[in-house]
Amino acid sequence: MTKAIIEALENTKENVSIVFALDNQNELHRTALMILMGPNRFKRVTGCYKGIKEKALVCSKGTFLELLRNSPELIENQESILVTTRCNKLYTSLMFFQDGYRLELGSLHTVPKEEALSFEAWSHRPDLDKYFVAKMGNPDRELR
Repeated sequence: MTKAIIEALENTKENVSIVFALDNQNELHRTALMILMGPNRFKRVTGCYKGIKEKALVCSKGTFLELLRNSPELIENQESILVTTRCNKLYTSLMFFQDGYRLELGSLHTVPKEEALSFEAWSHRPDLDKYFVAKMGNPDRELR
């Protein structure tokens, strides 16, 4: 199952960040992964996907590819990952494990907590104390 997404990520030319959840939502698994692969390679986030709140991690494309190659069992039951460009527009898409297909979602926008929680999908970066949702439109004004 990981072959399609590895190929799709390797063919992604943009500099991107990956947001993903581990199959096991136990905090010990997230912490152990960060220790084994290097704590500075991940940021902890909380997110919601299809209305289900989950603990997640953010990392570079290279770090995620390393995880897929070395420990695919940690994420083998996930449907997709969130792929976000590392530019000021934060273009965002879902990439599906089954076939590597990318569904464009727009850009990440910062929104108040109450607004984020009204969406079926959102992310919270506690290190920035910001909530993000994907929607169409230019996010530049909101990120100042």
